[in-house]
Amino acid sequence: MSAVPQTDASGMTFNQALGFTVNQYLFAEHMTREQLGRLLGVSGGVAGKKVRGQVGWTAEDVAAVANRFGVAVDDLLPRRIDEAPADSGSGGGSGPVPRTGFEPAAFCSGGRRSIH
Repeated sequence: MSAVPQTDASGMTFNQALGFTVNQYLFAEHMTREQLGRLLGVSGGVAGKKVRGQVGWTAEDVAAVANRFGVAVDDLLPRRIDEAPADSGSGGGSGPVPRTGFEPAAFCSGGRRSIH
């Protein structure tokens, strides 16, 4: 029996959240998934599956992507969500709403990214 990937309230797994962040960098740099695949030593199709969270990321993948975009590995990694603020507009919330899961890293959060 395989473990079910942990998701956040929106259904995003760790791999999907990581792929979301990587996709932002790809877009900003006008880099294709085919080019990402060459960087990672896989086909463009496999790179696309990584970006969509359908194929897992290795530590080597993350390091290569961070190096390519001039950011720290930590700047790509999703952040764990332990709780979310209550919805103040619903009238019934009186505190944080417990949840666990992952959210994508803030795009360009490290401030070390070099513009080409």
